[in-house]
Amino acid sequence: MKTVVTIHDLAFKIFPQHFTKKDLFKLNRLADLAIKNADKIIAISESTKKDIIKFYPRIDKEKIFVVYNGFDSELFNKKFSDEDFEKISISYNLKAKSYLLYVGAIQPRKNLGVLIEAFEKIKNANNDLKLVLAGAPAWKSESTFEKIAKSPFKNDIIVTGRLPFEDVSVLYKNSLISIYPSLYEGFGIPILEAMASGVPVVSANNSSLPEVGGDAALYFETENSDDLARCIKKIISDDNLRNELIQKGIERAKNFSWEKCARETLDKMLKW
Repeated sequence: MKTVVTIHDLAFKIFPQHFTKKDLFKLNRLADLAIKNADKIIAISESTKKDIIKFYPRIDKEKIFVVYNGFDSELFNKKFSDEDFEKISISYNLKAKSYLLYVGAIQPRKNLGVLIEAFEKIKNANNDLKLVLAGAPAWKSESTFEKIAKSPFKNDIIVTGRLPFEDVSVLYKNSLISIYPSLYEGFGIPILEAMASGVPVVSANNSSLPEVGGDAALYFETENSDDLARCIKKIISDDNLRNELIQKGIERAKNFSWEKCARETLDKMLKW
């Protein structure tokens, strides 16, 4: 029987310190078996393909194909009423277009410490601004919560925990800027979700993230909070740039869908 395996990322090989020993052992063992024994390998980005070639140099490059992920375009293109936002905003005391938004798990690889530092650097000049971290705590999240607790603006940093997808969509649409500061991603679906929602995106400049965002996002040096703060201030102060990023993002998101992903996956599987 021929087999095809999709590899989403090899973060556990690049940042092993950000995984538990148990997960690290399991991920390495399963990835080794899958990659070495598969007849074809699907990587979800060119970045992931390069990583596979780097860490498995004996693998035949010709059997690795790139098929991009999609996202739920129907949900993130959906229009919501003011009442939908009010239901969420009451819980967190939020005002529309007055908060920065991160969507994803709370864990070290997401680089949230740099995001918090950047928020602190622009907060005094933007008194009403808040930072919303929309996601559930994952492994090794303690350091992020310690960073929040020590922040002079801790009362304006909100961690929502796990939310229904519709609530996440509402938060995107009413945010000022969506920020994705991750140290490494195999793809980066939240970038597309934000773009489809009509929100300007600031992303870390690494791995697959520029590949997904293209010229429709601003990028910062991954571990440089000053550079991230600069990007945020640039969007806040320049309406033309903000509108340009929003329009480019809406068009960029149209290039990705789960239907396209499924068709291309099937195509690769049928051509032996």
